[in-house]
Amino acid sequence: MSQQKDLYRILGVSKSASHDEIKAAYKTLVRKYHPDLNPNDTAAEDKFKEVAVAFEVLGDEKKRKLYDEFGMDGLRAGFDPEQARAYQQWGGGNPFGGNPFGGGGFDINSIFEQMFSGRSYPRPPGPSKGADIETSIEIDFLDAVLGSKKSVTLPNSTQLNVSIPPGVTEDNRIRISGQGTAGKRGGPPGDLFLKVKIRSHPLYKRDGNNLLMELPLTAKEAYEGTQVDVPTPTGSVKMRIPPRSQTGQKMRLKGKGVKGKGTRPDGNLLLTLKVMLPSNEHERAKEILEELEQFYEKDVREHFHA
Repeated sequence: MSQQKDLYRILGVSKSASHDEIKAAYKTLVRKYHPDLNPNDTAAEDKFKEVAVAFEVLGDEKKRKLYDEFGMDGLRAGFDPEQARAYQQWGGGNPFGGNPFGGGGFDINSIFEQMFSGRSYPRPPGPSKGADIETSIEIDFLDAVLGSKKSVTLPNSTQLNVSIPPGVTEDNRIRISGQGTAGKRGGPPGDLFLKVKIRSHPLYKRDGNNLLMELPLTAKEAYEGTQVDVPTPTGSVKMRIPPRSQTGQKMRLKGKGVKGKGTRPDGNLLLTLKVMLPSNEHERAKEILEELEQFYEKDVREHFHA
């Protein structure tokens, strides 16, 4: 490296380059010429040292200002910029004789040793993991209850089969390793995170691992008792309704709720009975209801006055 070599030219940047531009150029060149990547190549090692020295100076704001004003002289130990400016103003030239690293030439090895004494080579940028990707997936209510497999289209249009675990809830994130953006310099790819959105269901609502459902009954069914087919996530189940059942009464189908994770038990299907009266108007219905009134043993709102 001769005395006339320009540090900006070594990095391949202009004198007005930003710090980020200088840093990017350095990373590219230090990897290209690093001795670990170019064993037994003295030319590459010399070039690497030039790049390291150039970035040591231009990558530091204070050193860069001194270099821009005084060249490498401004970086020598004990350099006094005010004294140097005074010499320049009065025509005294450079008070330090032009070469802060000894006379007779600009030796890159001696400069490198002085700047990096006791320090290891600057390391080239190593492998880095790719960025993670997050996207949403909308699934049916029963897919969340029982688990399922779904085909997902990734942002890059790739089709991927995804396992939906049973019991997943709204806004859960499903992680799929290695399906994010590609890694850099041989690093592993990032991961894909699927944020779960669950469609509502016309029959069921969810409370933890239990499912909630209303079970409509006719007045006759509620009064006499009956057997009804109850739809569950895994198929229809027959259930006995006791006589004189009332609206709001709770019943349970054990193990017919959300599928348990691992060894955990499945949730339950909790039923709320709802006695339904005819919604259309019939004179005969009115007569029957009038007759029914006499069978109430007490005021149904008696507790209001307690």
